[in-house]
Amino acid sequence: MKKFMRRLLIFLVVAAVLIGGGLWWFSSYIAPDQERDLAYGRIDVREKALEMIRAMKPELLLSEQDINNLIKMNMDPVYSDAVTVNGGDFSLEGSRLLADLNITYYDRFPAGVQAVYDMKWDGSTIKLEPVSLRLKDISLPVSMLEEITVPLDLPVGDLFTVKDVQFATGQIKILFNMQLPF
Repeated sequence: MKKFMRRLLIFLVVAAVLIGGGLWWFSSYIAPDQERDLAYGRIDVREKALEMIRAMKPELLLSEQDINNLIKMNMDPVYSDAVTVNGGDFSLEGSRLLADLNITYYDRFPAGVQAVYDMKWDGSTIKLEPVSLRLKDISLPVSMLEEITVPLDLPVGDLFTVKDVQFATGQIKILFNMQLPF
């Protein structure tokens, strides 16, 4: 009986060490590769559009940095009860937006995830529809993501209407129709 208890104790200690080591390895594996934050520079799309009007050039260019700032401005860091977004970098590849995010799961496990969204123009907003979600090399269900709406405060109305929106690598170009009243 004494021998059995000793072997059981050794087995439990070895199992605890292996499980602890596995958890440590997994948490270091999913940890973010680089520091990211949610700091952003204020961007006034309306002012950019008014500058476009003053120059009589019916197109508005939003750079990747502008989109980065707009998304961070409109982002709620508390994504769900379990997930908090601590930082992110967003890049444009055609009509796709790549989001590299640092998150914390249950305020305990930091992780780096990459989400891919399709960008669609919808009136005066850009809609981001989820396409994929990855945690390093692990694919996660897209259902964990929600559609995101990024509002643009464009001066459209009787004089200006949006003619076309072109998504390109590194920028979004919004083309306007100018309807002068005379």
